[in-house]
Amino acid sequence: MAAPERFTANNADIAEMCARIERFLAQEGFEPREAERLRLTAETLLRRVSERLGWGTRCTLSLERHPGFVRIRLRYAGGAFDPTLVGRESEGDAWSARLLAGLGLVPEWSWQRGMNTLSLRARRRENRALLLPLAALALGALLRFCCSAAGAAWPEAAERMVFLPLLHTFGNAVGAFLALKLFFSTACTICGTVETAASSRAGRLTTSRFLAVSLLLPLSGIFVLSRIFGIPGAGMGHAAQLWALVPADPFSPFVTRNIGQIAFLSVVAGAALLSLGGRADRLRAWTEQCDVLFSAIAETLCRLTPLTFIAASACMPLHTLAQIWKPLVAFAALTLAAALVWLLVACLRLRTTPKVLCKRLLPPLAAAFCAGSGDAAFGKLMDNCENELGIAHPLVLAGLPIGGVLCVPVPALAFAASALFLAGVPSGDFLSLAGAALAGVLLASALPSAPGALFLALTFALPELSGADAARAAVFDLCFTAWGAAVSAAFLQTELLLQGKRLDQLAQK
Repeated sequence: MAAPERFTANNADIAEMCARIERFLAQEGFEPREAERLRLTAETLLRRVSERLGWGTRCTLSLERHPGFVRIRLRYAGGAFDPTLVGRESEGDAWSARLLAGLGLVPEWSWQRGMNTLSLRARRRENRALLLPLAALALGALLRFCCSAAGAAWPEAAERMVFLPLLHTFGNAVGAFLALKLFFSTACTICGTVETAASSRAGRLTTSRFLAVSLLLPLSGIFVLSRIFGIPGAGMGHAAQLWALVPADPFSPFVTRNIGQIAFLSVVAGAALLSLGGRADRLRAWTEQCDVLFSAIAETLCRLTPLTFIAASACMPLHTLAQIWKPLVAFAALTLAAALVWLLVACLRLRTTPKVLCKRLLPPLAAAFCAGSGDAAFGKLMDNCENELGIAHPLVLAGLPIGGVLCVPVPALAFAASALFLAGVPSGDFLSLAGAALAGVLLASALPSAPGALFLALTFALPELSGADAARAAVFDLCFTAWGAAVSAAFLQTELLLQGKRLDQLAQK
């Protein structure tokens, strides 16, 4: 990490520091358009600082390198002044601004002891993010083969003394942190969704359509999968299970990892924060900070999943991999069919051809597939929405980050399909299967979009996974994550196109 550079907030120094930022990002592998966008963001914020606090304001610039991301820090002395708030049209934009900050497109501001700090955490390019999990699975299989070659007792001994304890320890860490992440993230999402919907007509349209897509598609998909797997009893019996969502105390759901009860508590907490209004500002800010904290922990756990993939793959006999082709093919075919239907609907609404629309949607899909993450491809997704699809900048700026949280039908369906298979494809009614789909929606909206997130969700929801099932879950994560990130990017772009069309129609009335 280089020493901080000192400069004055005048025109010449601002231009020089912004050029320094752009060169630094280029050296770290950021694409020219992405580096230019971040440079323009820094320049805009610095000019706001100079206009408010004076052209002689002394500032420092720090450029930091970290594994997986870089951090740009701008510090300036004076009274508390947040330049990111300038130009915000309403408080309904606050949630999208926080989401953009988490994605590394908008700096986070803080003030302490007379010093303002703008911190921008920009993700590095992750085009080969899937190679590490794939190599981990291959290494685990190689370890299994070596143990088998050494003697009949070696695989069981290595599994009992090394691999299963490692999986158990990782599962405990996931259970300890993910329940809290789920609670704080859901509470913040409820507050942000309600405030965004209440702020404007565009906010109501965006949130309602995103929620409808995220709920209807996984429910439809799990019903189709239940027909494919031949699960009997798709009735709506056992409705009394809904009463079990109310926990006997506020602590046991976090110990037992009961997703439904955690969701109930988070909904109550989010509603209470909204009803209290300004009286709960500090508590609301604390909840958001806790969400940021546990999001960082969840990202760290995602980065540790390749280690558990090695242990899981070493616990599974190689011939059992042949058993998982059916859910993989079923999921790929189902999501592709849903995407094609959505594409045809969009073509009819927009009066264009599938060939033309596909050509305009494709550029960010390859980046999302290679990275296994919609967040990693967010910059390309934003550029494509504005430059190729012609979606209005305000809708992209507000709708795209919110869509990454609320519009999660494909990751939710991936969780439901994986859990259905790992649980042994049990017989049951539609209510229990729908519960798996809704749990997938909740987990997909709370967890980061990154390789390993599906494995975390399955480890959390099914804590009693055997070593062989953990290996299957790792394969699901590797396959579903890459495919799901690409299909989700197509869904999100198409949905924003349809929303833009609808808003234009409403404006003409």
